[in-house]
Amino acid sequence: MSRRFTYIYYTYCGWCRGAHPVVAAMIESGAKVEMLHVHLFQGANAHRMADGFGKVALAHDTRVAGLSGQDFDQRYIDHVIQSPTEILDSTFKAWAAALEHDRGAPTEIALAHDLQNQRYIDGLSAQKPLGCRSCSHAARRCSKA
Repeated sequence: MSRRFTYIYYTYCGWCRGAHPVVAAMIESGAKVEMLHVHLFQGANAHRMADGFGKVALAHDTRVAGLSGQDFDQRYIDHVIQSPTEILDSTFKAWAAALEHDRGAPTEIALAHDLQNQRYIDGLSAQKPLGCRSCSHAARRCSKA
């Protein structure tokens, strides 16, 4: 009997970063996985890290790192969590996920991983509309449509 999984994720969710190796392994094994990106923190629902959300996020990310072994680099803490101007708004990344969605779970999980690495390892801001190779690829696809 074939099993189908629905993976509801958010690009900037530390728990989703922690779950990535398991979800990626499921996809690689041939399991049918439907990827659904949640539009959690966008527009009026976006949070400023300096207003206290950064401390909450860091507490969760520290726990995720301990449980999963996934890295959260010091650059992320310095340039995102402790930034006085960083706003957690994933509008651009959600657009990229939507553009890649129809290409299938392997493509979308690769995009999610790329975006998470750029955030959690490289410390890139959520405000960069095309701050990654995958987003640039998705934007080119959009401009040709």
